[in-house]
Amino acid sequence: MKCRIFSAYLEGLDPAEDDGFGEVFPKQHEFGEVLAEFDQAKSWVHSVAWAPGGFRLAFGSHASTLNFVQLLAGSQPIVSTVNCRDLPYLDIQFLSDNALIGAGFEANIDVFTVSGGTDAEPVWSFKDKVDKKGAGGGSAAAPKAGGGAFGNARNMFAQSDSQGHAFGATAAATTVATKHKNAIVNIQLVPAANGGNFTHFTTAGIDGRVCFWNVASMNLK
Repeated sequence: MKCRIFSAYLEGLDPAEDDGFGEVFPKQHEFGEVLAEFDQAKSWVHSVAWAPGGFRLAFGSHASTLNFVQLLAGSQPIVSTVNCRDLPYLDIQFLSDNALIGAGFEANIDVFTVSGGTDAEPVWSFKDKVDKKGAGGGSAAAPKAGGGAFGNARNMFAQSDSQGHAFGATAAATTVATKHKNAIVNIQLVPAANGGNFTHFTTAGIDGRVCFWNVASMNLK
C-alpha cells in the first residue's frame, strides 16, 4: 500500500556528478537507499509512472485513486490525490509533464491534465475519456445456433472468459461499447520519430486485443 523511490545508482557505471536531484535526494548516490516513501494510496498500488521531466510521478491504487507527486528541491514532496469516478487503473503513463493517461478495469482510457495551480504545486483533474462510448464498440455475439447444448454452453463460457459476460439469458444482451471488451492491463507509449512528445500509444487487454491510439486526437496542450 505504499509507493517508494529507491536509489539504483551503481558506482563505476553511473556518472557521479549531480544530475539535478542532489537537492531533492541528498542520498541519491547510495545504492538501495529509500529516497522517499508515500502512503496516500490507502490500498495496494497497481501502477507507477514518471513524468518525462523527472520531477513528477504518479501512482494509482486499487481504491480508484491517482496520487500525483511533485518533487521539490530542499523541501518535502507535495502529494495531491484525485478520487476517480470509475474502476481502478491497472496501468498509467505520462504523455507529457502535464498529461497522464490511465486504464484498467473500466476497459477505457482516462486522460488527466494539469488544470491550474503552479509549477511547484500543480492541480490535476480528469479531462476526458479516449474511447468514446459507442464510437468503436459492439454488441456481444449471441450463442451460435446449432451444435447442441454442449456447443451453446461452450460459446457462453468463451464469452464469459474473454469478454466478462454473464452466464445465462443475459449473455446475449450484454453490450460493451468500448473497443476493449475487458480490463486493460498495459499501456505502451510510442516515441515520436523526432524525439518530441509521444504521438501514439497502444493498450493491451485481457480480451486479447491490442489497440492503437493517436495522441493528436485528444486535443492536449
